[in-house]
Amino acid sequence: MSNKYVLIITALIIFIVILSEIHSNKTKQQLQNDLQKAEERLENSKNLLWK
Repeated sequence: MSNKYVLIITALIIFIVILSEIHSNKTKQQLQNDLQKAEERLENSKNLLWK
C-alpha cells in the first residue's frame, strides 16, 4: 500500500508541475502580447502628434 501512495503522490506532483509550467508559459505569452500592443499604441500616438 505504501508504494501505491508514493506513486500516486509522485504522479500528482508531476501533474501539478506540468500545469504550472503551462500556466507560466501562457502568462509570459500574454505579457509579451500586451507589451507589443502597448508599443504599437505608443507608436501610433507619436505619429498622430507629429502630423
